[in-house]
Amino acid sequence: MKIHNPTDLDLEPGELRALARGELDPIKKAIEEHRSRNLPATSIAPPDKGRKPAERKRAETAENKATENKTTESKVPAKARQTVPANATGKQLDNTRGRTNKAADAAKRNSPAGGKEAAPKQTAEQRKEELLKLKEQQARLVQIIRECEPLEVLNYDLLAMKQYPDVVEVLGAKRRRDLWLLAILLSAGMFLIGWFGFLPAWLAGVSFGVLVALLSFSVPPVRRLFVKVPNHGEIVATKKAMEFRAISHIRMLEGSRGLAYQCQMMIPYRRALADKRYKRIVLLSQQSALIKAMRSAAAIRLYLMYMLEAQQAFKVVKNDYMKISSRLQSEFSDVS
Repeated sequence: MKIHNPTDLDLEPGELRALARGELDPIKKAIEEHRSRNLPATSIAPPDKGRKPAERKRAETAENKATENKTTESKVPAKARQTVPANATGKQLDNTRGRTNKAADAAKRNSPAGGKEAAPKQTAEQRKEELLKLKEQQARLVQIIRECEPLEVLNYDLLAMKQYPDVVEVLGAKRRRDLWLLAILLSAGMFLIGWFGFLPAWLAGVSFGVLVALLSFSVPPVRRLFVKVPNHGEIVATKKAMEFRAISHIRMLEGSRGLAYQCQMMIPYRRALADKRYKRIVLLSQQSALIKAMRSAAAIRLYLMYMLEAQQAFKVVKNDYMKISSRLQSEFSDVS
């Protein structure tokens, strides 16, 4: 039987029979012969054959680490590179790799592109201009503090008038006073009518006793034995005393310059000072006529609200003054 041999290979009879059965590929055999002739003969088996999966995994991990070390060494400058002995252990390799990474980070920080650019230094002229601006701000703050210093002695309790009688109390006391006077007049009239004989004598005597009892209520110690509520006269006296103390305190605060008007300098620090409801107070303070306008508790309490807003702005002004003063002492002590 003649076997077709297109590659004209020298085959032995056994190989020819294997080729006829389809068990031998002539092309594969030619490739293997070519490799055996060109490559040096080694007795070591291929890395993947004869190894367990765990050993192959460890070998791949070691190869990956070696590749990473080569990549890191190529990025590190020549001075930062260190030679690793061939028989180095895993711990020595890790230490060497850590030193290499630290050297690479240091080189990156020291490079011009890696670090932050330094802020440009101010020239002498710029420092002098800034010094002049700070001194102007400080002078303006000093003026505000000098003019608005009475805010430090503001008495909240005097101007709040928490115990000030309201309208209901005043009207109730007035009604009780009117009823008391009416009862006195009726009892006095009945007594006079009985005195002239137009009423029985016993009725005139009862009217006289009621008249004496009612008149005794006009004496405060006697009235307090029976009634704990203050009468109309006491309520009016309390109102006038509280208003007098509040107005005296406002007069002391305003002085000759007008504190409410001077507080307008702090509008940039507290926009509420420019509210429309405070315009009349500011105008009267500028004209030195504010005390005459303080005729009611509502006006006094409105003035107190304005002063509380001014106190908040005054605190901000003092804080700014302290910041500017400390900055002048620390940053501009060498500038003449």
